[in-house]
Amino acid sequence: NPSLSCPEYQKEALLQFNYAEYEWPSLDSWNSSSDSDCCQWIRVSCESSALPEAKKVITRLELGSLAPSLPPDFVVPSEVLTPLFHLRTLKNLSIYGSHMSGEIPSGGFSNLTQLLTLDMSGNSFSGSIPPDLFPLRKFTHIVLEDNSFVGTLSRNLNELRNLKELSLSFNSLSGEIPMEIGNLIDMEITWLASNGFSGEIPWSIKNLSQLVTLDVRYNNLTGGIPPCFKYMRNLEELFLSNNLLSSKIPAWLFDLVKMKRLDLGRNQLAWKKNTDLIPKTSLSWLSLISCKLSGPIPTWISSQTNLSYLNLSENELNGTFPIWLAETEVSILILADNQLTGSSPPRLFQYHKLYLLSLSSNIFSGALPDNVGEASGLQLLLLSGNNFSRPLPSSISYLNDLRLLDLSSNRISVMTQNIGNLKYLDLQDNRIKGGIPLFLMKMASLQVLILRNNSLRGAIPVDLSSLHNLQIFDLSNNYLCGQIPSSVGTMNGMINIQENPMFDRNAISYFWWLDFLEPQDLEVFWKKLRRRLPSKNLDMYTFLDLSNNRLWGEIPSSVGELKILKSLNLSNNKLSGVIPSTFGDMQSLESLDLSHNNLLGKIPQTIAMLLQLSILDLSNNHLEGRIPHGPQLDRLNDPNDYANNSGLCGVQINIPCQEKSSEEPQPKLIESPQPEFPWLLAIFGFLFGLLFTIFVIFGSGYLDNDVAALYHHLMARY
Repeated sequence: NPSLSCPEYQKEALLQFNYAEYEWPSLDSWNSSSDSDCCQWIRVSCESSALPEAKKVITRLELGSLAPSLPPDFVVPSEVLTPLFHLRTLKNLSIYGSHMSGEIPSGGFSNLTQLLTLDMSGNSFSGSIPPDLFPLRKFTHIVLEDNSFVGTLSRNLNELRNLKELSLSFNSLSGEIPMEIGNLIDMEITWLASNGFSGEIPWSIKNLSQLVTLDVRYNNLTGGIPPCFKYMRNLEELFLSNNLLSSKIPAWLFDLVKMKRLDLGRNQLAWKKNTDLIPKTSLSWLSLISCKLSGPIPTWISSQTNLSYLNLSENELNGTFPIWLAETEVSILILADNQLTGSSPPRLFQYHKLYLLSLSSNIFSGALPDNVGEASGLQLLLLSGNNFSRPLPSSISYLNDLRLLDLSSNRISVMTQNIGNLKYLDLQDNRIKGGIPLFLMKMASLQVLILRNNSLRGAIPVDLSSLHNLQIFDLSNNYLCGQIPSSVGTMNGMINIQENPMFDRNAISYFWWLDFLEPQDLEVFWKKLRRRLPSKNLDMYTFLDLSNNRLWGEIPSSVGELKILKSLNLSNNKLSGVIPSTFGDMQSLESLDLSHNNLLGKIPQTIAMLLQLSILDLSNNHLEGRIPHGPQLDRLNDPNDYANNSGLCGVQINIPCQEKSSEEPQPKLIESPQPEFPWLLAIFGFLFGLLFTIFVIFGSGYLDNDVAALYHHLMARY
C-alpha cells in the first residue's frame, strides 16, 4: 500500500514476533490488515527513510515488560527474537523483563549494524554473551543485567569504541575483567556487580577518564584499590564492596572532588588512622562496613554535610553517639555491630527525613529519647542486641509510618505502646512479664510477631481474628498455659497468599535498605534449627511456633484451616487428645513438630497427604498403631522421630505391624470339620429328593417319549 510508511517486510517481521510463541496483550494494536501502518503501532518508532520502497523505517522498539501480569515461572523461548533480527534499520531495541529464556539465536545481531542501544535486562537469557555484539561499533549502551549469562567477558570488547554504558550485573560471568576495557575511552557507566569476576581490577581502567560510575560489588576481585583511580577526576560513584580486596584504604580517595557515593565494605581493607584527613569530597553515600575502623566514630565524617546514607557497621567503633552525627541529618544511619555505648541523643529524632536507624549489636542502654515520635518519616528502627531496659516512650505511637521495629535481645520488661501500622515486631529474648499485651492482638497490619523467650504467662488471647495478616507468629519459650484457642484458624495470613507484600517496593522509597540488613535477618527456629530468614524473602515464610510452654488440652481442629502454613511447632507442652485429621489439609506444611506432649491414639491417615513435609517429630507421646503410608511420609524414616510412644509400628521404623487377626484372636474353627457337615448333608438330601421325584414321575407315565429321551441324555452327561 503506497499510502503506508512502514515497509511490508518489517511489518511482517513484527507480526511473526507477536504470534511466534505468545500473543502479547500489550501489542493488541499490531494486526495484519492491509491498511494497518506498523509505524503507528504501539511501542514502535520510525524515522524517514532514504530507501525508495518506503517512506519510513523502524528504528526503535520498546518491548520491555510486555506482560507484567504473567506468573514469574512463565517462560518465552529466546527463538521468538529471530524475526526481529531482520529489522536492519533498528537503532534502539529494548526488551527488558519479558520472561525470555535460553540462548540468544546465533548470528542474529550481526544484521543489526545500526544498533546504538540494547536493553535485554531482567530476563533469563543463558549461554555466553553473543560474540556478534562486539563488532557493532555504533553501540553506545549495552544493558544485559539480571540474566543468566555465563563464560568470560570477550577481549573483543575493545571494538566497542563508542560505548558509554556497559551493564552486565547479576549474571554468572567469570574470569578476569579484560585489560581491553581500557580502550573504551568514552565509557561513563560500568556495572559488573554480582558476577564471579576474579583477579585484579585492570590498571588500564585509568584510560577511562570519562567514567562516572564503576560498580564491581559482589565478585571475587583481589589486590588493592588501584592507584590509577586518583586520576579519574569525573568519578562520582565507586562501589567495590564484597570482594577480596586487601591493603589500606588510601586517603587520596577523598580527594576526588566529584565523588558522591563510595562503598568499600566487606573486603579485607583496613582503615589507616589519619586524624589530619580533610576530605575534598561531598559524599551523599558512604559505606565502610567491616573496614576495621576502631576508636570513636571518625570526626572527619562531620565535613560530609550532604550525607543521606552512612553505614559503619561491623567495625570496632566505641565511645558514645556523637552530637555532631545526630546533626548530620542522614536519612539512613547504620551503626550495627560495634561497641558503642550510652544512649542516642534527642537531636537525632528531630529530623523528619530519618528513614532507617540501625543501632543493633552495640552496648546502648537506658531508653530511647522521649521525642522519638518527632521522627515522623521513620519506617525502620533496629535496636536489637543492646541493653535497653526501660519502656518505649509514649511518643513512639506517633510514628504512623513505622513498619519494622526490632527490639530483640534487650532487657525490656514491659511493652505498653501500640504502634498501629507496624508490619514487623520482634521482641524475642527480652524480660517481658505478665500476659500477652492485648493491644498486640489488635494490630491488624502485623505480618511478623516474635515474642519468644520472654517470661509471658497466662493464656493465649481467645480472639486472634484481628491478626488477619500475620504470617510469622512465635510465642515459644514462655510460660503460657491454657488451651490453644480455636481462633488460631482465622489468621488469614496463614490461610491465603497475601496480595500485599511485607515491604512494597512501590510504597517504600529506599527499598534497597534490604541489601544492608543482613545482620538483622529474622532469627527463628526453622525446621528444628536456629536459622536466619533472609529479610528480602520473608513473604515466602509462614510459621506458627507455640513450643516450650505449658499449654494443655486438645489441639483445635481449626489449625487445619492454615492452608499455606509451612512450619508448625507445638512441642514441649502438655497437649492431649488425638492429632486432628484436619492436619492433612495443610498442604504447604514442610515441618511439623508435636513431640514431648501427651497425645494419644493413632496417627491420622491424612498426615500422608502432606507431600511437602520434610521434617516430622512425633516422639515422646502416647501414640499407637500403624504409621500411615505415603509417598513423602515413607521417606521420613528416622526412628527418633517416633521414639517413646505407646506402640507405633510401620516400615518407617522397621517395626512390623501385626495383622488384625493376631491382635484380636478368633476361635480356630478350621480345626473342627463340623462346620462343613451341614452343607454336605444338604447337598445329598437335595440330590436324593430330585432322583426320587423323577422316579415317581416316570413311574406314573407322566413324561412323554421325547422328554424321557432328553432326560436320559442329560443324565448321560452328568
